[in-house]
Amino acid sequence: MNDRERWILEWLRKGDNDLRAAGAILLLEDAPFDVVCFHTQQCVEKYLKGFLTFYQKEVRRTHDLVSLLGECNQIDSSFAEWEEVCEQLTSYAIEARYPAEFSEYSVEEAEDAVSSATRFKAFVRDKISITET
Repeated sequence: MNDRERWILEWLRKGDNDLRAAGAILLLEDAPFDVVCFHTQQCVEKYLKGFLTFYQKEVRRTHDLVSLLGECNQIDSSFAEWEEVCEQLTSYAIEARYPAEFSEYSVEEAEDAVSSATRFKAFVRDKISITET
């Protein structure tokens, strides 16, 4: 396995960890739904960056999923179908993290975010093939 493949797998593993964390937190009594939503944004961000790394594109330091999605869409136009999801999840990168931007999140919103991130993970996994060792 070369260094690029290791980076790809690391992006995907980190995204998987964020999604696992979101799912586990969602099950807690009095779950902090803002934290669930934040981790779903992080999952999708890392999957986008893993896809870009797979295609040997530079990975910028940004939390803007729509911008990253646009870069992925230049490689594979089917990414365009995820724009609405990425717009929603991008808001969690800041709003759910800082008190000045804090807003209340519902269980439905958190569940939708987990569902969206889970579907996006499967979408990206279908687009790239890399063997984990």
